[in-house]
Amino acid sequence: MRRSIYLSIIGATAVLGGFTAPAMAADCSTAQFSDAVLARFPNIRSVCTEVIEKDGQQYAVVKGDLVRTGTNAVYMKFNLADGTKSDTRKIETRPEFRVKVDGKPVSVRNLAVGQELTAYVKVSDPVISLEPAEPTEQLAAYPIEEAAPAPVAANTADMPRTAGPMPTVLSFGGLLLAFAGMLTFLRIRRES
Repeated sequence: MRRSIYLSIIGATAVLGGFTAPAMAADCSTAQFSDAVLARFPNIRSVCTEVIEKDGQQYAVVKGDLVRTGTNAVYMKFNLADGTKSDTRKIETRPEFRVKVDGKPVSVRNLAVGQELTAYVKVSDPVISLEPAEPTEQLAAYPIEEAAPAPVAANTADMPRTAGPMPTVLSFGGLLLAFAGMLTFLRIRRES
């Protein structure tokens, strides 16, 4: 009796062990990023949160904060594993494109600075795309670019000339009226 139980357990183990488990999806540390991706995004492994498959291609999922928006682009700083932020990256997009923010669809032109966005970096090509609002929507991938520094307004030495001489004239007139009122008060007091 015991022998038959042991043999059935061994047989079941052999049968179940004979099935091959489906291939495990790559994770950020084992993903085979192309040399072009690593050249344009050297810290992709520390920015990546997971690797997913979409449309038969592998993509690294990266999350970051919106720094600024442009006409046809958004600029993001991605979250590194140590809690710091990466360099600013530019992601091309269309103005009417809608992304998912806090589970809700939002147009790119209505995004606010500081909102967390999700983007996908293709493992085999140096392209990046924002997460679309609808899961069925196809990814619009654009080349990975480092963002140019934000334009800084030129420092001008001259102040704008918005005030005229009228406040000075009115102040001087008010002082003269106060002086005249004081003289009148002293004259009346002396006469009484």
